[in-house]
Amino acid sequence: MSMMSIIGSTKSRIQFIAGFSGSTLASGVTTVNFTGLSPGDFLLVMGGSQQIADPTFTAGWTKITSYTSTIPRVGIFVYKWATATTDTITFTGTGTSSLAYSAGYAFKNVRGVGNSAVITGQGTTLASSIPSPALTLSDTTTGGSALIVASYVASMSAAPTGLTLANGMAYGLLKSSWSATNFTSSSTYLNCGIVELLN
Repeated sequence: MSMMSIIGSTKSRIQFIAGFSGSTLASGVTTVNFTGLSPGDFLLVMGGSQQIADPTFTAGWTKITSYTSTIPRVGIFVYKWATATTDTITFTGTGTSSLAYSAGYAFKNVRGVGNSAVITGQGTTLASSIPSPALTLSDTTTGGSALIVASYVASMSAAPTGLTLANGMAYGLLKSSWSATNFTSSSTYLNCGIVELLN
């Protein structure tokens, strides 16, 4: 008589691979270049523009959400899974700025996008201390979600408590809840967003 053992598998947690800085805004265009990827890596990008409407972006990426101010300014989150070792995304809108109007992150072990939330419709008040949106996560039980917070420019200089600053945005791993927590930015208005990634 033979015995058969059943070996269970343990899901690998989401891992942050790297952050990638985007370009300044030149005639409405800003670009993020990814390198050192593996096929299947999850890519998340924030892009901005000096308009109310979403900027257009490279085909093959999917919009998650966007957030505007009445200045006007707009930020947008998009994503895709990598199919090669490099990738590039370009956003096209309006305006020119010396600030980086885009940035991106690469992660491993992301199975999809969860909930998102935004602060939008703000007026002309500049603020250095900005509340991130509160968010009820779609996965509140496993503690495996990742969170990303960004404004419409990649100018965050101090991350919300519990998140890590990288490339002008912020991310956190192993999250099961989130409440509005301020971040510091060198130059931004009060429009920003948060995205949950699912393990």
